[in-house]
Order: sequence, then C-alpha cells, then structure tokens
Amino acid sequence: MLRFFHHIRKQLMEQNKIRTYFLYGVGEIFLVVIGILIALQINNWNEDRKTDLKIETSLTALKSDLTQDMLLIRDRLPFINEQYELNESLRARVARPGATVDTLIQIMRFEFNPNWVVQTPYMTNAYNSLIQTGLIENLPDSMKAGIKNFYNTKASLMERVGKTTNDYQGKVM
Repeated sequence: MLRFFHHIRKQLMEQNKIRTYFLYGVGEIFLVVIGILIALQINNWNEDRKTDLKIETSLTALKSDLTQDMLLIRDRLPFINEQYELNESLRARVARPGATVDTLIQIMRFEFNPNWVVQTPYMTNAYNSLIQTGLIENLPDSMKAGIKNFYNTKASLMERVGKTTNDYQGKVM
C-alpha cells in the first residue's frame, strides 16, 4: 500500500502537477485523521467495556454482601426476638402498679442478664470499593441514589444502636 502511494507521489512530482500533488497530500492527511479518530473510538469503546465489566463485578459482590447480611440477620433474629420478649416481660413487671423496689431488686439480681452482644458486623466491602474506585458514579442515578441511601441509613442506625448500647452500659455498670 505504501509503495502504491509512493509511486503516485513520484509520478505527480515528475509531471509537475503541484496542485494535484497538494490535493493528494490533503487527502493523505484526511485519511490519517480518519484513522486516528477510528482508533480513538475503538479505544473509548474498549475502556467503556472494561468499566462496564468492573461495574458488573462490583454489583455482583454487592449482591453477595447483602445476601450474607440477610443470612446473618436470619440466623440472629430468633435470639434478638427472645431477648426482646424477655426485656418486655421484665419491663411490664416493673411498670405494674403493684411493683415495689423489691420487685426491681429481684429482677436485677436474679433475672436480668445484660448480654453485651457485639453489634452485627454487616458486610460493606463491595460498597466501600464502589465508593473508593468512583465506579458508583457510572451507575444510573436511581440505582446510585438507592444504594447510597441504603448504606447511609444502615450506618446511621448502627451508630444509633452503638450509642444507645454504650449509654445503657454506662448506666448499668
């Protein structure tokens, strides 16, 4: 191909056709520019494909984290319900009109066992990865808002539970 173009150039110079040679040069430049634009488009397409693959992998990891959280909650829920029922029954006994200080002492000494259970360690690795890599910005707005809202709400609730537990421990201990 290069030999063909070289042959055309050589013929035009020998025949002293400067205008034609100039048009030929502009045509070559045009072809080079078109080639560069095509190469850039292919590169952009490839980068978009790589980003889409990373997003798909991150969303799969996010789904896996949420599934693990759900299984953990399902596993701990019976214990939490049991503790809730016990605390409610103790609260009801203390709140009865006939309850005395002796009732409170009986409950605190022999029946109430403050189980200082460590807060449930929810999975946030995939979400943190989405935030740190900036991939979350490539998601559709509704999905991005939903994911951020979910994890911000979860963090807020976990913080509130932690503060309440610490306050309660400080008062009981």
